[in-house]
Amino acid sequence: MEFTGERYIPAGGDSRDELSVEHMHRYHSILPLIKGKVVLDIACGEGYGADLMAKTAQKVVGVDISQECITHANDKYVPTNTNLEFL
Repeated sequence: MEFTGERYIPAGGDSRDELSVEHMHRYHSILPLIKGKVVLDIACGEGYGADLMAKTAQKVVGVDISQECITHANDKYVPTNTNLEFL
């Protein structure tokens, strides 16, 4: 997916830039709270956060208005997570 500024897309580069830290902090701060729970990630974007939460939660369902995001997330993250779904 191309970065347009509308959604955060992890680039695999410097994960210490301000935008990356801001987004990752949101997800990492809730991991203890979702352990073993079913989670709904509304406006999941390209799916990186739902993927991260799926490592702790019982199940994660990511939802986004963009079909491009959902297709990308299903292709990138679902094959390695049986408890992850994107709609």
